[in-house]
Amino acid sequence: MALISVFRLFFYMTLFGFRVFGGCVEAASDGSFCTRYFRDGKWITKGNCEGGTTIDDAVANLRKLAAEEEKVVSTCPGVTCLRAWKNWNGKRYYFSTEGASWLNAQENCRSVQANLVTIDDDTENSYVHSNTIPNNTWIGLSDRVTERSFEWIDGTPLSYTNWNEPSNEPNDSMGGEDCVEIWSFVTWNDINCNDTRQYVCEKDHE
Repeated sequence: MALISVFRLFFYMTLFGFRVFGGCVEAASDGSFCTRYFRDGKWITKGNCEGGTTIDDAVANLRKLAAEEEKVVSTCPGVTCLRAWKNWNGKRYYFSTEGASWLNAQENCRSVQANLVTIDDDTENSYVHSNTIPNNTWIGLSDRVTERSFEWIDGTPLSYTNWNEPSNEPNDSMGGEDCVEIWSFVTWNDINCNDTRQYVCEKDHE
């Protein structure tokens, strides 16, 4: 029997370490319920949706899955953990929970053949922002080589920017802001490269 799509109860869990874990409980046409959860860019159905599961059991199962996810991530920390990377639009992304200077963040990314993220358009900017809020987070843009000439760390030509124009960014405040962060409200800001921020690594999908 087909699932009834009208009833869908979402329990979106907040960030558990490195990823957003999402789940829902759906009603089947025979009055039973099943648990579904979102991981690594796809929905996965847990068990037989027509198996007569009660809504209480389905919710309990969802909470158990969330607890398991938290346990897996907590025992697999850092940029080298494959489970910590997320697939999106043909690329893989690592959203750190640890902080680092811009250079140290890039070194961490390079240790796994990645770079600090290059943002190509509004869609990618929104994706990165949705996975980093409420934190200000390093991206791979800087003018460390030539002042006022911003370059992506991987050499990609700069064709898209999202500076915070009301704050006159980039403004190189006090002459010491050469690295770029994405603010918690989606726009960009230049800031001192030695400041500590969480960061986003990006590499091609393997």
